[in-house]
Amino acid sequence: MCGVCVEPAAIRIVAEEAQGPIHEKMNFNEIFQLDVIFYLRETTNFMETFDWLRQGIGNEKITSVNRLPAEIIILRALEMRIEQGFNDPAYQKLLSQPLFRSLIRKVCGKKWQNDFTETTKGLELDPLSILYNADTFLKDNKLLESMKIVDVLPACRRLLKHYHSWWLKGEMLGKNNCDDRTKVSDLNSVDRFDLLLRAIYFSVITIGNIKASKHILWELAHNRQAGGSTFEANDLWLQRVASLKLYDMVGFDKFIKYFPDFRVTLFYYIGLRRGYTQTQKKLLLEAAQQYPVNERDPRMTIENCDWE
Repeated sequence: MCGVCVEPAAIRIVAEEAQGPIHEKMNFNEIFQLDVIFYLRETTNFMETFDWLRQGIGNEKITSVNRLPAEIIILRALEMRIEQGFNDPAYQKLLSQPLFRSLIRKVCGKKWQNDFTETTKGLELDPLSILYNADTFLKDNKLLESMKIVDVLPACRRLLKHYHSWWLKGEMLGKNNCDDRTKVSDLNSVDRFDLLLRAIYFSVITIGNIKASKHILWELAHNRQAGGSTFEANDLWLQRVASLKLYDMVGFDKFIKYFPDFRVTLFYYIGLRRGYTQTQKKLLLEAAQQYPVNERDPRMTIENCDWE
């Protein structure tokens, strides 16, 4: 099973959540690890989802806390921390949960900071190392707030340019055409991607508010992964996040001009997130007739998009 193969399952969660909270329809005994990852990544109500999973562990419906993807949880918490602030009631509620605090300590600390510094040596990304410090999430120490945009923005751009060339374009990356993380030829690269994911995600949501960085978002949205996505497809998720940021930045009329360059999946995903008018759907169908879907998006067709 490959990342591209499982992406439709992640997209389906977005479509189903638009009809109401998914967890009200889920049976704890039937959910798989990927379901948990995808739901936590895609849900628009992270706090409610986390509570549902926490209660499932408390009631022993989920048999192990290890089934919770700590890294995805910290990414969504980071999003809350940035957009709503440390003292926001929702973040404080999250912070009051022992499970959340234990997950933060699981993926933060001196070792994580040292590993990040070592693996990014020469890239000048020091301002981003605080993302691997537990105090950034657990204490009101103003670490994030004190970051100067003049320092952090260049670091974000450098990291995303490195991610683009290293992972997306495959430079210095020994990946083959198999998407399963157990068969990727350069496992060290996969581990490095997993470590950098937090800083990459932070960089995407940070530059997503800076119009001068539009070209970087375009590159992230345009390029597929060299040799295929890993099993959890976090790189495809980053691509969707970058596409959504770009769409919010430029609007529909400019974004549709990218139709020949972007996967149809991205347009479908944005429609689920932001909604299209009937006129916009008509324009998308016309674009699809002018630029037929090709091998860039083998798992998605216009017929799947429900734009009629």
